[in-house]
Amino acid sequence: MKKGILFKKTTSAVLAALVVLTTVFSFGFSAEAKAKKYVKSIKLSKKSLTLTEGKKADVKVTVKVKGKASKKFTVKTSDKKVATAKASGSKVKITAKKAGKATITVTTKAKSKKGKTLKAKIKVTVKKNAETDVFDDTKHVYKVGKDIAAGVYTVTQVGKYNATYIVSLDAEGENTVVVGLFKGTQNIKVLDGDYLTVSRCTISKAKKNPDDNNNYCEGRYIVGKDIPAGKYIAYPFESSKGTLRTTKDNNIRDIESIIEIKLFDGQTYFSLRDGEYLSVSGCVLRDVKNKSKFIFKEGQALGEGQYLVGDDIPAGVYTLTKTGETSAYYALSSDDFGDDIITNENFEGQKKIKASEGDYLELKDCEARLTEEKDVEPKIYYSGRYKVGEEIPAGKYIACNDSKMFSFYVIYSDADRNDKIVEGRFNTQSYFEVKDGEWLELIGCDARDVKYKQKPEAGQTIRDGQFLVGDDIPAGEYTLTQNSSSSASYAITSDANGVNYLSTPLDFFKGQKTITVKDGEYLTLYECETVIKK
Repeated sequence: MKKGILFKKTTSAVLAALVVLTTVFSFGFSAEAKAKKYVKSIKLSKKSLTLTEGKKADVKVTVKVKGKASKKFTVKTSDKKVATAKASGSKVKITAKKAGKATITVTTKAKSKKGKTLKAKIKVTVKKNAETDVFDDTKHVYKVGKDIAAGVYTVTQVGKYNATYIVSLDAEGENTVVVGLFKGTQNIKVLDGDYLTVSRCTISKAKKNPDDNNNYCEGRYIVGKDIPAGKYIAYPFESSKGTLRTTKDNNIRDIESIIEIKLFDGQTYFSLRDGEYLSVSGCVLRDVKNKSKFIFKEGQALGEGQYLVGDDIPAGVYTLTKTGETSAYYALSSDDFGDDIITNENFEGQKKIKASEGDYLELKDCEARLTEEKDVEPKIYYSGRYKVGEEIPAGKYIACNDSKMFSFYVIYSDADRNDKIVEGRFNTQSYFEVKDGEWLELIGCDARDVKYKQKPEAGQTIRDGQFLVGDDIPAGEYTLTQNSSSSASYAITSDANGVNYLSTPLDFFKGQKTITVKDGEYLTLYECETVIKK
């Protein structure tokens, strides 16, 4: 009996032990099975992307697993307005929507050995796509070098209203360089750092600059990099005023940086030097070797613009006629900038000038016609330059000016104007004498041989000019009276060119001054007047 009872207890204990062992074994087997099915890693072919609006890109996703764990993943974007993303097999398909930044998060569906999902991120930057945007009245601003690359773009009108573009140095368009209002298409050149603002148009990359007509378009250039140095001719758009500006650097508003600014209505010449910054607005620019040949017809009227004498127009005497409401203006210069001026003047009504080969003639608010010179006396020599012995005989002349502005005559020993012999300034009349081989410039006045001069009358007030004693005025004592706010002065010389002084050179005074002059002397008055003795 005791053995039997003992046997039953032993069996019960064994069974209990077997149950425990079985449970432990079973649990250990299940944990080991799970540990053989998990995600080891997730890897992306790209961690960042830069796309333009509307463009798409694929990023490959590699998920490594243990056992038969799922390799599938989910995707999520931080900003659907900037970029969208979706899972497709082993790839993430990304579509750029709007300029901005977004983060795409890729998450595994299966968990790691530690029981967590694994994640990877793609940083997406979306830029504006200038080539596909269609604009309405809303202004669209691009920063060159960030939103679009520097270069030449074709802007194309959308809709029936005029399209616009502005090139400026700030996003607000306050430091404006180029402004365009157009129909159809135009080309525009921009530099890094510029801001291009457009409305009612699309823009696309232009094929080349200059175009098939050898025209460099509106915009901004670095000379020597974007356009060669040299001499150019500019043609303004119809019903538009052209503007050309060169600066030493990018500071277009800094007076110290400005080299040259030209505003013009007709064709004009312009020289460029390496390193300058050039702005072109309201016109196209063309190398002079490719310029349109100017067809000059006899009797035609030349409109506003700048003309190269001997190339665009023949040398000769031209009659200028005012055409605008404001005073007309002309300039004859030896360079295309108009810095080396031979003569220039504002005038009313009509004016005659002489244009020589190699001169640049600029006209504003007036027109010019070549004048047929008749062989009559007196021979009048108009404002311009002359070679003595060829274009004007050697001898003694009197220059006359009937305007309110001072006029000049200048005599040089050479054509390059390096050696000045004498210069005279006057408001009414002045004598001068020239010799063969010299060069004469008349500025704002006409000249004729002294034998054809008109003599002032007794009792007449004379002022601001040169007068021959014993011919224009009698010898004797004169009271000179200051006639302006500037100090008055006078000079007495023995020669017409005013070189040999008989008095203190330019004796200055205020109020009144009494002097005595003799026959044969030349009296020159500045900022003063006197009455001819009876």
